Amino acid sequence: MKKYLALLFLLSFICWISCANNDSQNQANTLQADTTKPEPIEDPFPVIKYELRTLKSLGELLTLVRQYKDSTEREQYKKLLATLSRKEFRFFVAGSKVVIPDTFVKDLRAYSVFPQFYPGAKNLKKLVVVDNHMQAYACYEYGKLIRFAAANTGKERTPTFPGRYSLNWKKRVHKSSLDSAWEMPFTWNFHSEAGNAFHQFVMPGRPVSHSCIRQFIDDAEWLFK
Repeated sequence: MKKYLALLFLLSFICWISCANNDSQNQANTLQADTTKPEPIEDPFPVIKYELRTLKSLGELLTLVRQYKDSTEREQYKKLLATLSRKEFRFFVAGSKVVIPDTFVKDLRAYSVFPQFYPGAKNLKKLVVVDNHMQAYACYEYGKLIRFAAANTGKERTPTFPGRYSLNWKKRVHKSSLDSAWEMPFTWNFHSEAGNAFHQFVMPGRPVSHSCIRQFIDDAEWLFK
Protein backbone atom coordinates (compact mmCIF):
# COMPACT_ATOMS: atom_id res chain seq x y z
CA MET A 1 0.00 0.00 0.00
CA LYS A 2 2.83 2.37 0.90
CA LYS A 3 4.53 1.56 -2.41
CA TYR A 4 1.29 2.28 -4.22
CA LEU A 5 0.86 5.65 -2.47
CA ALA A 6 4.48 6.53 -3.15
CA LEU A 7 4.06 5.68 -6.83
CA LEU A 8 0.82 7.67 -7.01
CA PHE A 9 2.53 10.67 -5.38
CA LEU A 10 5.46 10.41 -7.82
CA LEU A 11 3.14 10.28 -10.83
CA SER A 12 1.14 13.23 -9.49
CA PHE A 13 4.33 15.22 -8.93
CA ILE A 14 5.56 14.49 -12.48
CA CYS A 15 2.16 15.49 -13.85
CA TRP A 16 2.19 18.73 -11.83
CA ILE A 17 5.72 19.55 -13.00
CA SER A 18 4.70 18.86 -16.60
CA CYS A 19 1.64 21.07 -16.33
CA ALA A 20 3.64 23.79 -14.64
CA ASN A 21 6.23 23.68 -17.41
CA ASN A 22 3.50 23.86 -20.04
CA ASP A 23 1.90 26.81 -18.27
CA SER A 24 5.24 28.58 -18.09
CA GLN A 25 5.87 27.92 -21.76
CA ASN A 26 2.40 29.15 -22.69
CA GLN A 27 2.93 32.30 -20.65
CA ALA A 28 6.26 32.87 -22.37
CA ASN A 29 4.69 32.51 -25.80
CA THR A 30 1.63 34.65 -25.11
CA LEU A 31 1.33 38.37 -24.50
CA GLN A 32 -0.44 38.50 -21.15
CA ALA A 33 -3.07 41.16 -20.65
CA ASP A 34 -2.26 43.58 -17.87
CA THR A 35 -5.10 43.27 -15.35
CA THR A 36 -3.87 46.05 -13.10
CA LYS A 37 -6.03 49.16 -13.08
CA PRO A 38 -4.30 51.74 -15.30
CA GLU A 39 -3.60 55.24 -14.12
CA PRO A 40 -6.06 57.71 -15.66
CA ILE A 41 -4.56 59.32 -18.76
CA GLU A 42 -5.73 62.79 -19.72
CA ASP A 43 -6.52 63.06 -23.43
CA PRO A 44 -4.46 66.01 -24.70
CA PHE A 45 -6.75 66.64 -27.67
CA PRO A 46 -10.14 68.39 -27.98
CA VAL A 47 -13.40 66.62 -28.72
CA ILE A 48 -13.83 66.62 -32.51
CA LYS A 49 -17.06 66.22 -34.46
CA TYR A 50 -17.20 64.98 -38.05
CA GLU A 51 -19.33 65.43 -41.14
CA LEU A 52 -19.50 62.88 -43.95
CA ARG A 53 -20.03 65.02 -47.03
CA THR A 54 -20.65 63.98 -50.64
CA LEU A 55 -18.71 66.29 -52.93
CA LYS A 56 -20.71 68.06 -55.61
CA SER A 57 -17.49 68.96 -57.35
CA LEU A 58 -13.75 68.91 -56.78
CA GLY A 59 -13.90 72.69 -56.39
CA GLU A 60 -15.86 72.22 -53.17
CA LEU A 61 -12.93 70.33 -51.69
CA LEU A 62 -10.37 72.82 -52.97
CA THR A 63 -12.31 75.63 -51.32
CA LEU A 64 -11.90 73.85 -47.99
CA VAL A 65 -8.17 73.54 -48.52
CA ARG A 66 -7.69 77.14 -49.69
CA GLN A 67 -9.04 78.51 -46.43
CA TYR A 68 -5.51 77.95 -45.12
CA LYS A 69 -3.27 80.63 -46.63
CA ASP A 70 -0.03 79.14 -45.34
CA SER A 71 1.25 76.50 -47.79
CA THR A 72 2.48 74.23 -44.99
CA GLU A 73 -0.91 74.30 -43.28
CA ARG A 74 -2.64 73.59 -46.59
CA GLU A 75 -0.55 70.47 -47.10
CA GLN A 76 -1.19 69.37 -43.52
CA TYR A 77 -4.92 69.84 -43.98
CA LYS A 78 -4.85 67.87 -47.24
CA LYS A 79 -3.02 65.04 -45.44
CA LEU A 80 -5.65 65.18 -42.70
CA LEU A 81 -8.54 64.81 -45.18
CA ALA A 82 -6.69 62.01 -46.98
CA THR A 83 -6.06 60.18 -43.70
CA LEU A 84 -9.66 60.51 -42.50
CA SER A 85 -10.97 59.18 -45.83
CA ARG A 86 -8.09 56.65 -46.13
CA LYS A 87 -7.28 57.67 -49.69
CA GLU A 88 -4.96 59.86 -51.70
CA PHE A 89 -6.17 63.35 -52.55
CA ARG A 90 -6.15 62.54 -56.28
CA PHE A 91 -9.00 60.04 -55.78
CA PHE A 92 -11.43 62.71 -54.62
CA VAL A 93 -13.84 63.51 -57.48
CA ALA A 94 -17.42 64.72 -57.78
CA GLY A 95 -19.59 62.22 -55.91
CA SER A 96 -16.81 61.14 -53.55
CA LYS A 97 -17.49 61.04 -49.84
CA VAL A 98 -15.10 62.96 -47.62
CA VAL A 99 -14.87 63.05 -43.83
CA ILE A 100 -14.59 66.66 -42.62
CA PRO A 101 -13.71 67.48 -39.00
CA ASP A 102 -14.94 70.61 -37.26
CA THR A 103 -11.49 71.19 -35.74
CA PHE A 104 -8.08 71.29 -37.42
CA VAL A 105 -5.28 69.83 -35.29
CA LYS A 106 -1.88 69.40 -36.89
CA ASP A 107 -1.11 66.31 -34.79
CA LEU A 108 -2.99 63.45 -36.50
CA ARG A 109 -3.13 61.52 -33.24
CA ALA A 110 -6.06 63.80 -32.36
CA TYR A 111 -8.10 61.88 -34.97
CA SER A 112 -7.02 58.39 -33.96
CA VAL A 113 -9.60 55.59 -33.85
CA PHE A 114 -7.21 53.89 -31.39
CA PRO A 115 -6.74 54.91 -27.73
CA GLN A 116 -4.09 57.44 -26.84
CA PHE A 117 -2.75 55.00 -24.25
CA TYR A 118 -2.91 51.19 -24.40
CA PRO A 119 -2.28 49.77 -20.89
CA GLY A 120 -1.73 46.24 -22.20
CA ALA A 121 1.34 47.43 -24.11
CA LYS A 122 2.92 49.58 -21.40
CA ASN A 123 5.86 47.15 -21.08
CA LEU A 124 6.40 46.76 -24.84
CA LYS A 125 9.04 48.96 -26.43
CA LYS A 126 7.28 49.06 -29.80
CA LEU A 127 3.92 47.79 -31.05
CA VAL A 128 2.03 48.34 -34.31
CA VAL A 129 -1.71 47.61 -34.32
CA VAL A 130 -3.58 47.33 -37.64
CA ASP A 131 -7.38 47.34 -37.94
CA ASN A 132 -8.74 45.87 -41.19
CA HIS A 133 -12.22 47.26 -40.56
CA MET A 134 -11.04 50.79 -39.75
CA GLN A 135 -8.39 50.73 -42.50
CA ALA A 136 -5.86 52.33 -40.18
CA TYR A 137 -2.94 51.50 -37.91
CA ALA A 138 -1.42 52.79 -34.70
CA CYS A 139 2.15 52.79 -33.43
CA TYR A 140 2.80 52.55 -29.70
CA GLU A 141 5.90 52.92 -27.56
CA TYR A 142 5.49 51.59 -24.03
CA GLY A 143 1.72 51.89 -24.45
CA LYS A 144 1.69 55.50 -25.64
CA LEU A 145 0.33 56.32 -29.09
CA ILE A 146 3.05 57.99 -31.15
CA ARG A 147 1.64 57.65 -34.69
CA PHE A 148 -1.79 57.24 -36.26
CA ALA A 149 -1.99 56.51 -39.98
CA ALA A 150 -4.30 55.35 -42.76
CA ALA A 151 -3.93 51.95 -44.40
CA ASN A 152 -5.43 50.05 -47.33
CA THR A 153 -5.26 46.34 -46.50
CA GLY A 154 -6.08 43.17 -48.47
CA LYS A 155 -9.19 42.88 -50.60
CA GLU A 156 -11.79 40.16 -50.04
CA ARG A 157 -10.07 37.54 -52.23
CA THR A 158 -6.63 38.23 -50.75
CA PRO A 159 -7.28 39.48 -47.21
CA THR A 160 -4.74 40.64 -44.66
CA PHE A 161 -5.20 37.86 -42.10
CA PRO A 162 -5.51 38.81 -38.43
CA GLY A 163 -2.73 37.57 -36.18
CA ARG A 164 0.34 38.52 -34.23
CA TYR A 165 3.45 39.05 -36.32
CA SER A 166 7.02 40.25 -36.10
CA LEU A 167 8.73 42.59 -38.56
CA ASN A 168 11.34 40.51 -40.39
CA TRP A 169 13.27 42.41 -43.04
CA LYS A 170 13.03 45.72 -44.83
CA LYS A 171 14.11 47.18 -48.15
CA ARG A 172 14.15 50.79 -49.37
CA VAL A 173 12.53 49.86 -52.71
CA HIS A 174 11.20 46.34 -53.27
CA LYS A 175 9.71 44.93 -56.47
CA SER A 176 6.60 42.80 -56.14
CA SER A 177 6.93 39.06 -56.73
CA LEU A 178 3.55 39.22 -58.52
CA ASP A 179 4.66 41.86 -61.02
CA SER A 180 8.19 43.23 -61.23
CA ALA A 181 6.80 46.51 -62.57
CA TRP A 182 5.24 47.18 -59.18
CA GLU A 183 7.78 49.06 -57.10
CA MET A 184 7.00 49.30 -53.40
CA PRO A 185 9.00 51.94 -51.50
CA PHE A 186 9.78 51.47 -47.82
CA THR A 187 8.87 47.79 -47.66
CA TRP A 188 8.92 46.17 -44.24
CA ASN A 189 7.99 42.48 -44.29
CA PHE A 190 6.00 40.87 -41.49
CA HIS A 191 5.24 37.45 -43.04
CA SER A 192 8.13 35.93 -45.00
CA GLU A 193 6.21 32.91 -46.35
CA ALA A 194 3.20 34.87 -47.60
CA GLY A 195 5.25 37.92 -48.56
CA ASN A 196 3.06 40.30 -46.56
CA ALA A 197 4.56 43.70 -45.79
CA PHE A 198 3.98 47.33 -44.97
CA HIS A 199 4.86 49.50 -47.97
CA GLN A 200 3.84 52.57 -49.95
CA PHE A 201 1.50 52.04 -52.88
CA VAL A 202 -1.69 53.40 -54.46
CA MET A 203 -4.28 54.31 -51.78
CA PRO A 204 -7.80 54.45 -53.27
CA GLY A 205 -9.48 54.34 -49.85
CA ARG A 206 -10.63 50.73 -49.50
CA PRO A 207 -9.26 47.18 -48.95
CA VAL A 208 -7.52 46.62 -52.27
CA SER A 209 -4.12 44.98 -51.81
CA HIS A 210 -2.88 41.41 -52.28
CA SER A 211 -2.81 41.09 -48.44
CA CYS A 212 -0.09 43.69 -47.82
CA ILE A 213 -0.66 46.89 -45.85
CA ARG A 214 -0.45 49.94 -48.09
CA GLN A 215 0.41 53.37 -46.68
CA PHE A 216 0.91 56.97 -47.73
CA ILE A 217 4.54 57.68 -48.63
CA ASP A 218 5.35 59.78 -45.55
CA ASP A 219 3.83 57.21 -43.18
CA ALA A 220 5.68 54.39 -44.94
CA GLU A 221 8.99 56.24 -44.65
CA TRP A 222 8.40 57.07 -40.99
CA LEU A 223 7.62 53.44 -40.09
CA PHE A 224 10.57 52.19 -42.17
CA LYS A 225 13.00 54.46 -40.34
